[in-house]
Order: sequence, then C-alpha cells, then structure tokens
Amino acid sequence: MDKTIQDYWPQGSEWTSENLTPKLIDFGFNQAEKQLELSLKKLKLDEIVKEQVDTFPVSVLEDLVLGISRREFKMITVLGALLGGIIGIVQGLIVFFTNLS
Repeated sequence: MDKTIQDYWPQGSEWTSENLTPKLIDFGFNQAEKQLELSLKKLKLDEIVKEQVDTFPVSVLEDLVLGISRREFKMITVLGALLGGIIGIVQGLIVFFTNLS
C-alpha cells in the first residue's frame, strides 16, 4: 500500500490516454447526444416557441419582419448594382475589342 499505481503499472498512463480516455469520451458524447434528443422532445421546444410568437402583438411581428426584409433588400440592391456594373464593364470591353477589328 506504500506504492502508487505508477509503480505497479508504469505504462498505465500512456495506455489510459491512448485506449481508455478516447472510448470514455466517445461513450459520454453518444450518451449525451441521445439524452439531448430525448430532453428536447420532452421540452417540446417548438411548441413553446410557437406559443411565445403567438403572444407577440402584431406590431412587434411586423417590425421584426420589416427589419429583416429591409436588411435583405439593401443587400440585394447592393449585389444587383455590383453585378450590373461588372456586366456593363464586360459588355463595354467586348464591344470595344470587337470594333477594333
């Protein structure tokens, strides 16, 4: 009883880190994943979110939708301007080089 495990099994820490630890971690994550799915089903998170959204006033929902759509429309406008500019430049170069001949 005066000796440590390292004295009885010198390769023990290496074997544990190579064999035991990865298996335990995989087992733990697999069990957590299974329990997470069950827990989410029991919580019925989708119903809770639906109930919360249903309790929002219409004005809040309108503001939410309009805020998101404004940002998206701005990005669509910027992308359209960028693509239009690039296409115009390419067409101009094509016309320029075809008229040189």
